[in-house]
Amino acid sequence: MEYVIAVDVATGKEKWSAEAGPLLTNKWGGGPRSTPTVVGDRVFAMSGQGHLVCLMAASGERVWEVSMKDLGGAVPTWGYTESPLVTGDLVLCTPGGKQGTLAAINAATGDVKWRSTSWDDPAQYASAITAEISGTTQASSSP
Repeated sequence: MEYVIAVDVATGKEKWSAEAGPLLTNKWGGGPRSTPTVVGDRVFAMSGQGHLVCLMAASGERVWEVSMKDLGGAVPTWGYTESPLVTGDLVLCTPGGKQGTLAAINAATGDVKWRSTSWDDPAQYASAITAEISGTTQASSSP
């Protein structure tokens, strides 16, 4: 199992730990490949096998979980390596696959808000980014 662990910065002691998903194992070393994203009172983390979890920052209590497999994705060779991008009320992630490379998840509920249906490449090894281009905010991940 992979875990998200919160450490008290004053003492260096573990405050809580929460399961993030099944352990990714491969010949390059097992375990997670991304860093959590903290926004307000929530922590968003992606496991190596593609389980996106939302946890309460104070306690580690699970708010919701979304599997990239359930979104049509397949675990890339080295595992899911992205750090979730939170922008406004959305969490952007890249499950990859025929249902759409990029997905926007409601940060409060875990519900899918939209998918990049015309862009259906497999998941890659980079976190999503946003940029303002010609006055319009756009989102992308490494193709």
